[in-house]
This record gives sequence, C-alpha cells and structure tokens, in this order.
Amino acid sequence: MSAVLNNINNKTKQPVRWLHIFLSIAILDIVLTVAFLTWSQLSMVLPNNIEADGAVLLFAGMRNQERIDESQRRVNHAYGLYQRGVVKEILSAGGYGSGIRTSGAELYQRKLLGMGVPENALSIEGLSYDTLTNIDNALSIIEDKQWQRIIFVSSPTHLLRVKHYLQHRNLEIEVYYSAYDYLQSQPEPGLIALWQRVHSEWAIYLMYNVLGQEQFSSLVRSIRLEPETTKV
Repeated sequence: MSAVLNNINNKTKQPVRWLHIFLSIAILDIVLTVAFLTWSQLSMVLPNNIEADGAVLLFAGMRNQERIDESQRRVNHAYGLYQRGVVKEILSAGGYGSGIRTSGAELYQRKLLGMGVPENALSIEGLSYDTLTNIDNALSIIEDKQWQRIIFVSSPTHLLRVKHYLQHRNLEIEVYYSAYDYLQSQPEPGLIALWQRVHSEWAIYLMYNVLGQEQFSSLVRSIRLEPETTKV
C-alpha cells in the first residue's frame, strides 16, 4: 500500500517540479531582458554639448505595425536632433530588398520632409539591406561628404549592435550614438515588442559571433535578396 502511495506522490511531484523549473527560467529571462534594456538605454545616451555634421538614421522596416511604429520612433528622434541643432543633416540608410521599388531610406526622407526638414539637409542611402551594409554604405557617403563627426540614430538595443560592429574599425571620424528613450518615445513600444526585440538582438549577436562576419553576411544576403541578385 505504501509503495502505491509513494508512486502516486512521485507522479504528483513531477509536474510541480517542471512548473518550478519553468517559472525559474521565465523569471530569469525577465530579469535578464530588463537588465539588457536598461543597460542599452544608459549606454546609448548622447553626451551633452555634442554637435555633429550629420545623423545616420538606420531603417527599421515597414512590414507590420510594430515595424512601422519603430520606424516612427527613430524618425522622431532624428528630427528632434536636427530641430535642436545637434546635427546639420540627416542621412537615412537602408530598406533595400527583393521586390522593393521604394527603399526604406526614401520613405524616411519623405517623412522628414513632411515634418519640415529642408531637402538640402536630407540625403539617402537606399541600397543596403541589413545593419552591416547600412554602416558600410553610409560610411562611404560620409567620406564623400567629408563629415568629421556623426551620430548613429536607432533604438538602444540596435545601437549596441552597431557599436559592436564598429569597435574594431579604425575610423578617422568621431562616432557617437543617440537612441530614443523607451519611456518617452512615441508611439510607445509595447512590452511584448520590447521582449521580442531583445531576444532578436541576442539571436543576431549569437549568429554573428559564431558564424563570423563573412558567413553571417552571406546568410543575411541570401535571406534578404533574391537568389539571382546574390550571384552578382
């Protein structure tokens, strides 16, 4: 009889044990997510009294409402920098892909024009399709413009990755980073969107560091561009 009762107790304890494990993992994940968000926010604050030749506004996407909202937050922040005289020009970068007739950078430029930024203060780089090509193509334009000080504009978590990509490059210009504030930006980012953003960044960090830049870039290119384009 006691053996039967022990067997029942063991079967009852097993689901409870798994529940405890699941809750522990969930709590740890939440703590790490909040810590990463806080760290990225504090790390990407622009120092006081900085004035730059231009801002590099990185494209976020337009494929769904969450991406549209993220794009608006980035555009709003870049506009605020221009309005306060922190930057003289805004270079919008990215948003190219298979089947796309109008690049994301051009869409950003239209938004900024509508907000009152003059056309001579705007330029676009519309041939890049991911963060690495955003950076490479933007730096080429910056060299042509002879800018000496630039500010990358994006979300806090994204700018951490941009900084990671640039850390081993010997650039002859001053580079700063300015992210919008999660708590004050409009439209407000939802909690689920923030959680997804953090885990997406973690996955990209992992793939980039495991595969290396060359293989990582090849993988992204095969996903973002049509097969015939990648053969060129």
